[in-house]
Amino acid sequence: MKKCASCGSENPDDASICQSCQSRSFRSRRKTVDDALRRIKIAWVAGVVSASMTLVASLLPLFGVSIAGFDLSGILLNILVALFSGALAFGIYRKSRICAAVLFGYFFFWKIILLFKFGFIFSGTLTGMVFLICFIEGVRGTFEWHSLQKELLNESQPTTAVQGS
Repeated sequence: MKKCASCGSENPDDASICQSCQSRSFRSRRKTVDDALRRIKIAWVAGVVSASMTLVASLLPLFGVSIAGFDLSGILLNILVALFSGALAFGIYRKSRICAAVLFGYFFFWKIILLFKFGFIFSGTLTGMVFLICFIEGVRGTFEWHSLQKELLNESQPTTAVQGS
């Protein structure tokens, strides 16, 4: 079934114009699902990259290198943060709306904290913005995916007429 992009009504796959509003703008469900899955993939890959970068920066003080405020005193906490981010990325991979929203909020919160702590650092702020955009895409993708799944479930269930007394 095709969904009209103008009015939202369902039309047969072979329709060239909407049976409701006569529009020619169709949105195929397959494309919409693919878009949601693409957004989800962007977010979980960004989450894995972010978690990996945090883990590497956390372990560098063991070799005498300290970057961006990572030092030996907080190594355990930083490793836990990396694992937490990785777990949220896995949740996004599994299409969890909660994990997508939490990772976006968590990352945004820490970018604000680091901005106040270290000031504006162009490369760090630019990188942070890229990650934030990826995580926003994950939130959008997971919500779209669940919405589409709900539509498909509603369409597949037979409707029964309720008769009054």
